[in-house]
Amino acid sequence: MDINLKIGDIVVDIATGDIGLLVSRYSLYEDLLDTDGNKLINLWAWDIYWTGPLPISDETVSRYQPYTEEGLLNLIRTGTFKVEKARIV
Repeated sequence: MDINLKIGDIVVDIATGDIGLLVSRYSLYEDLLDTDGNKLINLWAWDIYWTGPLPISDETVSRYQPYTEEGLLNLIRTGTFKVEKARIV
């Protein structure tokens, strides 16, 4: 299954029903370069903004959560998360 994630895509946590918006994609090792200035590693991550109610005791918890891209893809492939592609109007 080939999954191409983009900013604006929505993920749904099947277990909780929480909905997350893919906000930004970035390299975790952006500054890790070899002696010639070439990137040594590309490990991509996503920031997701989650919606839904927070327990009263967790009001200070950030709704932004980082996920590695490979981890996020695995959650989608196993059916833990469902992805809804952003529609450009």
